[in-house]
Amino acid sequence: VDSLTREGINNMATTHFSGPIAVGSGRVKEISAATTLTADDCGSLVALTGTVGYAVTLPTAAKAKGGTIRFVVQDLFGTTDWVITSPSANMYGIVDELSTLQAIAGATTLNLELGADTIGDWIEVTSDGTNWYVSGHMAQAASITPA
Repeated sequence: VDSLTREGINNMATTHFSGPIAVGSGRVKEISAATTLTADDCGSLVALTGTVGYAVTLPTAAKAKGGTIRFVVQDLFGTTDWVITSPSANMYGIVDELSTLQAIAGATTLNLELGADTIGDWIEVTSDGTNWYVSGHMAQAASITPA
């Protein structure tokens, strides 16, 4: 073994970490009522539960800088839309709705539409400190309406 190391055939790599290492937070937050999220919710999977949709307000982009929140439809909506709201008109991105791209530009709200929801649909928002960048996948057409 020493001869292999001396000749440069050492497959050992060194890695240095300075700070905490997190590979996903493993946090799931189930929501079944109107909720205001905080920067502490960044890194969470937010499960939209129950058949009644409510408003979910994001923290300001500045407070959540570098943070990501993923929303997933856990239960089909029975009576009303779920609405993801930003305190400012600063949501931008693209969501795939049944292979049709929905552009989002300067939105304050994302309405997840009653009757066009599928368990497993997801929206992810990531803050750069100024804006929220939106991506996602919805299984049905016309399932999200930005405003």
